[in-house]
Amino acid sequence: SPSDRLEQSMIGKLFEAFHSMLSVVSCGLYIALTYLEDGRDVTSYSVFSILEIIFVCFFMLDYVLRLLAFGSRYAFSIAGIIDLLTTVPTMVPLIADTNAIDLNIS
Repeated sequence: SPSDRLEQSMIGKLFEAFHSMLSVVSCGLYIALTYLEDGRDVTSYSVFSILEIIFVCFFMLDYVLRLLAFGSRYAFSIAGIIDLLTTVPTMVPLIADTNAIDLNIS
């Protein structure tokens, strides 16, 4: 199928490598944020918070695009379920409470 050919193409493999790299960086960012939450370094905390928002938006956009491209085949696959379970909990504070992440970089 066309979607299988895309996944096996050079562009598909490069995108998956980029996606994996972003996942690792995102995990490191999450760890860094847990150490910065005490407020001692407000500028770094704000920059990391902005990066976290960018990463979450990228991963959510990726999930939605894969859902549109592959439909229920992706939604109910192991990868789709893991993507959903790892992305949604990060989105909830952003949607529910706009003050959850301090974006003041003054």
